[in-house]
Amino acid sequence: MASELNSFAFNDFFIRFAEGVTNIGLPGLPKDVHLSISHHPNSQDINFHVTRNIGREEHKPKLVIFKINKVEAITALQTGCSQLWNLIFERISPAEMRYAEFIPFDKLKWMQRDAAEVIDQTTIRKKKKIRFNNQAINDCEDLMHRPSAQWRLRQSSQSFPRNYSGGPQAGLLISSNQCYCVLLTSAGCFRQKSTVSAELFTSAFLEQKMISSIRFKTLLAIQRVSVAENRHDIARYNQPLTLSSNSSFSSSGS
Repeated sequence: MASELNSFAFNDFFIRFAEGVTNIGLPGLPKDVHLSISHHPNSQDINFHVTRNIGREEHKPKLVIFKINKVEAITALQTGCSQLWNLIFERISPAEMRYAEFIPFDKLKWMQRDAAEVIDQTTIRKKKKIRFNNQAINDCEDLMHRPSAQWRLRQSSQSFPRNYSGGPQAGLLISSNQCYCVLLTSAGCFRQKSTVSAELFTSAFLEQKMISSIRFKTLLAIQRVSVAENRHDIARYNQPLTLSSNSSFSSSGS
């Protein structure tokens, strides 16, 4: 599909989607080095690797950090979801909701039109690549302070429904002194914890020892890949970890 999004960037962070691979750039990485998750449809495994973007594709410096069978990866993801939910979200008390209002995101579609007026349109390229920067965030904040936007927000708000029984609904909780994103479900209203980190996220699926091994191998691979001129230079270091349910996955996620 011609209009399908395949790239998103914010300052030094980017993520690019392609058939069989997802590339990730992070702040602090050398300019021509990125992380990748390979999920080629013809392979039984998923692998995570570090690549330097120089030379021909088959000769680019590359080190695989770990690999995992696709079936085991899906099983680990399914069994870890419950634990992951508890790590990421916390329940909002009824007392906190009593004096707050709720704005479902589907009532904020007008913001998309208004935001298009203030965000630099050169950041959207060929309808496939979107790049944001700090100026775009500032423009959106300015938009929210417009009297017209404030009025429309008030018109879109409602009291929190009691005994909600519908499907999950995302939106904004607004009170006299705070505003944040929430998820309203039949089991209650939840918000993201402020202490969420990459380490906390991975602990739902992997044992701490394996997390430490992956972190160490990744940092070492970045150093080696960033100075290599071709794949052959570092081939002797390409010794990926193999993740399996026998020893790698977190018991807390099962």
